[in-house]
Amino acid sequence: MTNGDIVSYLGEPNIKAGGKLANITLTYKKLGFEVEFYSKVWEAADAPISHVCFFLPEKNYEIICAVCREKTTKRCSRCQIVNYCSRGHQELHWKAHKVFCKKID
Repeated sequence: MTNGDIVSYLGEPNIKAGGKLANITLTYKKLGFEVEFYSKVWEAADAPISHVCFFLPEKNYEIICAVCREKTTKRCSRCQIVNYCSRGHQELHWKAHKVFCKKID
């Protein structure tokens, strides 16, 4: 799985770090994990995972839209993982998200 796959599945992270001198990192506070990749370049959407760090999810995190990173309270009704601020943004992200979206039983 690459950085492009993770963002396609989960949407934009709460924190993006790294680049230039440090490996790129995506942090998802709501889900309680951070992923570092073997790349220092954000444009390389095919960077493989270097390591994953798990932590207790924060209770007071901001829920953000997977497309625009604005605060929201709406989420994908199928998987209940990815958040969107509008139906338009959900439709815009669907092509990438549908590959990973699974109905929760």
